[in-house]
Amino acid sequence: LQASAGTGKTFALEHLFIRLLIESENENKSLDLEEILVVTFTNASTKELKFRIKQKIQHTLCLLEDHSEESLPSYLQELLTNEEAKVRGIQNLKRALFTFNQAQIFTLHSFCQQALQEAPSSFSFSSPVMDELYREKLQALVKDFLCFSLKKEDFHKSQMSLLLKRFKGNTQRLQKQLIEDTSPPIPLELYPSFQESMSSLKSITETFRQNTAYLALKENPLTFSKCFKGNFSKKNQNLKESVNKYLKDALLFLENDEDFEQLSSLPFFLSSHHPDKLLKKHVEDPSDLLRKYAVFHQEASKILEVLFSPEIIYMRLLNQVSKSCSQYIQKQQIFSPDQILNYAKTALKEEGFVSYLQNKYRAICIDEFQDTDPTQWEIFSTLFNTNSHLLYLVGDPKQSIYGFRQADLYTFLKANKKLKNGAEAFLNTNYRSSALLTSGLNSLFCDNFTHNLFKLPLKGSHIPYLPVNSHDSSSNEILNPIETWVFSPPEDQSLSFNEIEKQMLLPQLSKELIRLAD
Repeated sequence: LQASAGTGKTFALEHLFIRLLIESENENKSLDLEEILVVTFTNASTKELKFRIKQKIQHTLCLLEDHSEESLPSYLQELLTNEEAKVRGIQNLKRALFTFNQAQIFTLHSFCQQALQEAPSSFSFSSPVMDELYREKLQALVKDFLCFSLKKEDFHKSQMSLLLKRFKGNTQRLQKQLIEDTSPPIPLELYPSFQESMSSLKSITETFRQNTAYLALKENPLTFSKCFKGNFSKKNQNLKESVNKYLKDALLFLENDEDFEQLSSLPFFLSSHHPDKLLKKHVEDPSDLLRKYAVFHQEASKILEVLFSPEIIYMRLLNQVSKSCSQYIQKQQIFSPDQILNYAKTALKEEGFVSYLQNKYRAICIDEFQDTDPTQWEIFSTLFNTNSHLLYLVGDPKQSIYGFRQADLYTFLKANKKLKNGAEAFLNTNYRSSALLTSGLNSLFCDNFTHNLFKLPLKGSHIPYLPVNSHDSSSNEILNPIETWVFSPPEDQSLSFNEIEKQMLLPQLSKELIRLAD
């Protein structure tokens, strides 16, 4: 069922659900509530569907019991002509309403998890944690790690201060970023711990302190200064002052390499470029002192980058957080949404798993099908694309928006092709928009334009646009479909976005709401 925006997709789903509960087909009894599976893609959609379907059951019961003269859909009018069918329909609706907490309306991932918990398979799921609950558990794990699991041999407090500066001193921002990067885990380059880096630094500085270059630097640093180029420091125009400060920091570094607090107070030395790029090309260096110092600095710079780079500190932290969370999650059998899908896909190879679900459900409705992916479609097509099941796929290819979550529009098209001929239907009346706007959209999305707007590169074609009718074709009222507001702060004021929102946008929104309400 292809349903453009505003054409009554949820309305159609409500009535479909009612018909499955009260109608019989080919001498088969109507379906019980628990035999109807409805799957959608977000928790918000799941809550809305549950609310509206329950409301529709209650409303339909009132119509049948009260012999309402309200305009009835054709399937209810037909039911009223058969007293026996009417009584049976009322009983079915009452039973569905009484047991509605057993309604099988899920997000995709919730369905897969329940299937793995209920159906016989080699997978054992004892902890029903996923989706928002999975993220809540991750949040708690990350917070606990930062509070209780940071070891001084892995991270120095000054390193954590450097890292927090990147997050504007906000620990919650750091936690949020760690959670985003932990789920799913990403492969990370391994870096040495704080203690390992300090040990390496100590080793190379002790070696260099036995070198004649160190003795020369300590006795007379100015012998090195004449060898540096004039562009040594862009921030400091005085070359001599820059070089002297650099060399002074270098000596302090060599004498205090075991004191991280002291090292972190030498910003000039730490931020300087490698001397190889700064030395003059033709300088007498008979004792090879400059080259020896440059080699030392090159080795030290690699270690210092690991110690002081906020990016590397973050990657090391993320690596530890990911390992800690992964170990806990595996031990407690807490699985991410993607893991749930992959387990369900693997379970399709087990006959007991497949037969259990095929016997449990007789009608299956997948909402927002344009946002599915190959794995999801493989699960549902294997289980329910049979002669024994009613399978409804509802969506609109123009509204596919979850590419970042691996949603694959080509899967929608393949599924459409796989179903039998004549199995496709369209909702082609827009009940939401004015006649003028609907007409304008039909003109905008006509075939002359859609080959550029809705391309299908792998097929060398485009999604065809099916024009929709307006429910209110007689309306001639001209409404602005889009209205642009431009806010210009006074020239003598510099306002932040939050200030503009508070002082200008929100008051205007309030006025507009009052105007529309009137």
